[in-house]
Amino acid sequence: MSLVRCYIDRGGGRAHRVGTEVWDRFSAFDPGLVRLCGAATTVGGVVLTLLVLAVGGAPVSLLVVGAWSSMVAGYTVTDQRSRDQAVTLALGIPVSIGALSVGTVLAPHHIAADAVLLVLIFTAMYVRRYGPRGSGLGDFAFQHFFMAQFVHAALAQIPGVSVVVAVAVGCSGLLRFGLVRATPERTLRRLRHAFRARLLAVIDAMADLAHARPGSPSADRAMHVLQRRCAQLHQVALLIQRRLDVAIANPDTARTVQQHIAEAEIAAEHAAIMLLRTVRSPRDASSTLILHLSGKQQDTGSPRDHAARGDEPADPVLAHLLDELSDLRRLLTRQTTAGADTATASIRARLLGYTTDTHLPNPVTDSTRELYHSIGELARAMLGLRLALGPRRHGTTDQNQTARCRAELEAEDHHAQIDDTGNENLAGLQRPTTRAALQVTVGTAIAIIGGELISTEHWYWAMITCWVVFLNTTSLGEVLVKGYRRLAGTIAGVAAGAGLVTLVTGHTTTAFLLMIACMFGAFFIASVSYLLMSLLITSMVGLLYALLGTYTDTMLILRVEETAVGAAAGLIAALLVLPAHTHQLVNAQLTDVLKHTRQVITQAIAHLAGDPHVNPLDAARELDTALDTYRTVAQPLLHPASPLRTRRAQTRHTLAVLETIAYHTRSLATTSQHPPLNQQKCEPHALTRTAKQLENQLAALTESVQRTNNRHAGTPTSNLALPTMIRSVATCADAKNQVSSPALHHIERIDANIAALGRSLGLPDTEEQGTIPHGLRQHQP
Repeated sequence: MSLVRCYIDRGGGRAHRVGTEVWDRFSAFDPGLVRLCGAATTVGGVVLTLLVLAVGGAPVSLLVVGAWSSMVAGYTVTDQRSRDQAVTLALGIPVSIGALSVGTVLAPHHIAADAVLLVLIFTAMYVRRYGPRGSGLGDFAFQHFFMAQFVHAALAQIPGVSVVVAVAVGCSGLLRFGLVRATPERTLRRLRHAFRARLLAVIDAMADLAHARPGSPSADRAMHVLQRRCAQLHQVALLIQRRLDVAIANPDTARTVQQHIAEAEIAAEHAAIMLLRTVRSPRDASSTLILHLSGKQQDTGSPRDHAARGDEPADPVLAHLLDELSDLRRLLTRQTTAGADTATASIRARLLGYTTDTHLPNPVTDSTRELYHSIGELARAMLGLRLALGPRRHGTTDQNQTARCRAELEAEDHHAQIDDTGNENLAGLQRPTTRAALQVTVGTAIAIIGGELISTEHWYWAMITCWVVFLNTTSLGEVLVKGYRRLAGTIAGVAAGAGLVTLVTGHTTTAFLLMIACMFGAFFIASVSYLLMSLLITSMVGLLYALLGTYTDTMLILRVEETAVGAAAGLIAALLVLPAHTHQLVNAQLTDVLKHTRQVITQAIAHLAGDPHVNPLDAARELDTALDTYRTVAQPLLHPASPLRTRRAQTRHTLAVLETIAYHTRSLATTSQHPPLNQQKCEPHALTRTAKQLENQLAALTESVQRTNNRHAGTPTSNLALPTMIRSVATCADAKNQVSSPALHHIERIDANIAALGRSLGLPDTEEQGTIPHGLRQHQP
């Protein structure tokens, strides 16, 4: 009997581990389960609405209105706080009923109805400037006015339609606040789980890279996987930091979590860089992570240099590093048994000891020393997160290093004033929402006319296509790329829909379930792949018409034609109405990134000088947001189909250098938070001079980019040059109180990459790049 129980326990433990691993992978794929909850809320609300209305004996027209209203209520309400979502949903009911009523009254008068529809489209796009509530209510009004035109409701049906709308919004609210409740606190907990899962993925990628033979295809694949997983970890860290103010009521706790998340991310990325430096071949230069390394650092003495020449056994230093990575992974994995807790405590104490040189294993090289330090800093940051958000357990189970780090982390429970520097507000036609509203209105008018010429019954497909290609786009290039993806997805969806309809002919239940699955997949994958979303939506439309008994292959072909008209109408409007050229928006966003970089550097160096009234981590978050926006705006130039090959190569290089500058700037902001730095006050004037020199270089770059943008307006371009590079960095009055080596390293790397960015943009240097004096380079990473 005991053998049977042992076998069951082992099987259950194995199943639990497999389940945990699968959940970790899914959590990493959908951080915070944001997309899963959104899709479940939208599709669940539609299904529940249909069930309620079907039980009540509603006709098909009212079923369509109810499903549409529930879908709109599901995906348009994007407020972060639950109470704000409830207010938007409550306001959406009268707005929707009013729009439906007006649409019903104007339905017989096509010209007047189209004119009001255009006014509502302009309004719905314009009010997006007022945040999630304005965006949601604008969509409620536009979508329900259009629905009245679609279902051809009569005046006598307005009371019944109003009841259906209220029921649909109520069902959506029941899913949102009851069955699929995604509060900011729950979302933050899930994001923390996703952060841990992506940390594990980074560690796994590091282990794969360490095992791979240098120069082999597997090593190249492992290097690119490691780079991608570091970028994914950064995405989750940014998502967490954006939600801290909403999810955590105590600002001190929120600030502490923000600091430790940033420290963990920087430690993981630094460990990846140091491992890459340790094992890479000098020929490997295709990874963005390699740009984070100093060009003067050489890979001599790398443990892999000798092991890669033949079939010798692995270097013992590298073997020990692999063991430590395995233990770090075990530390981050949840343990449940008492024995596991004891083993975990021992591992934690050993890894925390690596934060100093005293407890490093022997032998150790320069590169592996920094790698061990990063492992220790990562363990320390995760312990800090546990202390900030979990129960504070004080007892005798802490070993010496754990007790020391726990005391240090608790001593760091301080907060600084937030330095809010608002963005410049654009006015009039320069405001993006105003320009987009005018463009989408003109484009929709063209789409309605073109759609009517092709089909008087399905003209709305062209109109909807034109509407969606302008959502979350800011430039002509983005409209072109999104329209292309919409058309390509629709064409693929026609083929998929025709195949599905053939398979489910005569099976109503199967067709309905497949239609719901396509709807769920479309909302779940929308933010990941717009092309795949379009494919699923078109497949869903084919299944819907099959259920209604009106499906024909000609109808799906007509959908492709209408989609092409809508995409073309959007492109024409983007070209003719206040055109926003991609390169101009890219340059404008580049100046925004440079501006935020200046803010982070200024605040970080001020914090190093002892100013407690700045928080560079907040500024670093704004920098990351600006850089993400730059990536999005630059996507048309980076697209493989872009004919501007020279500009594509330059944009790719500029983005890589900006990512390196952001990495070292973010690292400088994180380094400035440590108490040892704050206790080692540096001479303020020396630090101020350092910040001023970096600011002058960034100002020169910003002016150059702005002049490039104004060249088309007739402003001549001046022959700017970068100011003199830094030759001495923040020398302190006392030799014992110098800025720490990590801070010096990041300042120098920012300096070097600013020069590289200037050369990429065509700015010459007034002098050759200087160097930091050798006496200030102790233990340079």
